[in-house]
Amino acid sequence: CMSTRDEETLLIVESDPDSRRPLVNFLKTDYKVCGAKSGKEAWAILAKEKIDLVLFDDGVPDIRGVEFFHDARVRYPD
Repeated sequence: CMSTRDEETLLIVESDPDSRRPLVNFLKTDYKVCGAKSGKEAWAILAKEKIDLVLFDDGVPDIRGVEFFHDARVRYPD
């Protein structure tokens, strides 16, 4: 996760690095930002970090956004 401040933590799940990197770089000035290229990476980050907001590209190949958010609410109800 990248940060220049200790603020809320965002998770950006985007399989295309050309889309993910600019978002991470733009948002890291105001937030702690984690980037993941797959659902598998996103789950690993969620296991280690307290995430306040997830931005999820529904084009991620290994999981659909609806499925990811449903499973996340079950795994991490808080």
